[in-house]
Amino acid sequence: MGDIKTMKAQSINSKIHFRICCLGLFCLFAVTIPARPVAAKAKALADLNNPIKITDDSVLGVAQAALGKEMWFGYGLHTGKSGCAAALSNVLRQAGLPYKGSALVVLVRRQLLAGPVLVSEIAVKHSPEYGVDQAKLNQVAKPGDLIFGYMQPPEKSNTGGDAHCGVFAGAGEVYANDWTDGIWKRDVVDRFFAWYKYVYVVRFLNAKGEGART
Repeated sequence: MGDIKTMKAQSINSKIHFRICCLGLFCLFAVTIPARPVAAKAKALADLNNPIKITDDSVLGVAQAALGKEMWFGYGLHTGKSGCAAALSNVLRQAGLPYKGSALVVLVRRQLLAGPVLVSEIAVKHSPEYGVDQAKLNQVAKPGDLIFGYMQPPEKSNTGGDAHCGVFAGAGEVYANDWTDGIWKRDVVDRFFAWYKYVYVVRFLNAKGEGART
C-alpha cells in the first residue's frame, strides 16, 4: 500500500515538474524571441516623435540630418517602397512647417499650394524624354526647395510610382526616399526623377530658415 502511494506521489510530482518545465520554456521563448519588425517600426516612430538633432531647422537642415533613416512611418503605409510623400511630410513636420502631410504626392502638393506658407511652383521639365536638365535645375532651384516628379500633369491622380518627391540638395542632387529599401538618401536627380515627364520645384517664399526658405 505504501509503495502505491509513493508511486502516485512520484507520478503527481513528475506531472507538476513537466508542467513547470513547459511553462518555463514558454516564458523563455516569449522573452528571448524578439518581434523585430514591430521593434524596428516602434523605433522609427519614436525617432519621428522626437525631433532629429540638427543645427539648422530649415528643410535643408532636416533633410541632411535625416540621411540613412526611415522617414516614411506614420501615414498608414506598411512598407517604404511608396513612402516618398510620407517621408517628405515628416521632413516638413520636423522643420516646423504647418502641414498635415500625406502618403500621396499629389495631396502633399495640394497642401503646399493651399497652405498658410506662401510658395512658388516652378516648372523644370515638361517632356517624355529621359533625364532632367541639371543645368536648368541648378539655375531655377535653390538648396532646400522641394522637387516633385509626375508621369501625368500634377492635377491628375498620379498614384503609386507615377509620382515622386524630395528636397533639392544643390549641384544637381536631391534628398528623397529610396523606393528599394525605404531609406532617406541623397543622390543625383536622375536617380529618382529621370523618367518623369513633369518635374517641378516648390519654393517657400515667407517661411523661416535661411537659404532653404527665401
